[in-house]
Amino acid sequence: MDKFLYIGLAAGIALLAATVVLIIKRRCRDAGIVCIRETWMTAVLGLMIIALGFAFPVLKIMDPSAVGTDSQSYWFVIGFGLVCHLMGDFALLFTCIKCTVLYEDRAVEYSPFGHQNVIYWEDIVRVEKPLMKSAYVMTDRNGNTVHVSGDKKASQKFIDFAREKVKNASGTDLLRQVEHRLNGRHL
Repeated sequence: MDKFLYIGLAAGIALLAATVVLIIKRRCRDAGIVCIRETWMTAVLGLMIIALGFAFPVLKIMDPSAVGTDSQSYWFVIGFGLVCHLMGDFALLFTCIKCTVLYEDRAVEYSPFGHQNVIYWEDIVRVEKPLMKSAYVMTDRNGNTVHVSGDKKASQKFIDFAREKVKNASGTDLLRQVEHRLNGRHL
């Protein structure tokens, strides 16, 4: 059963290598006027989860009685390690590739895998912030959406920039209210 643990470790290394290659190839290099990314703490969390994905199989190799002694315990450790790798690698992709870049005439959202979604400022008909979510959603007249999320400082940059660009859309009051909340003023 140890050979399957080694195969699980190799699969984890392959997933991490593929993630690094994706980050190098697909990372957005153009910062535009404002570039809003996920907070760096998400990458730290991803790295910790990846480390956990490596730790369990290594622990099982060093001490076969850890996490059980039957053959099912080996499959559990392998499966748990691979799930940790998938989650941690996605957290790295989410932090390093996913971003929203604001330009003078448009906003471009990059997905965690590097795909682009473009929306032009003059086409925006709605700006909203769904309940229990930290992201802002801008919708154009064709139904295309761009999500903007990040920490408090990034949100403030977005609000400052979007207030000038989004004039006639429903949701401009939301931008004003959120700006007041971020600055500590109440309406």
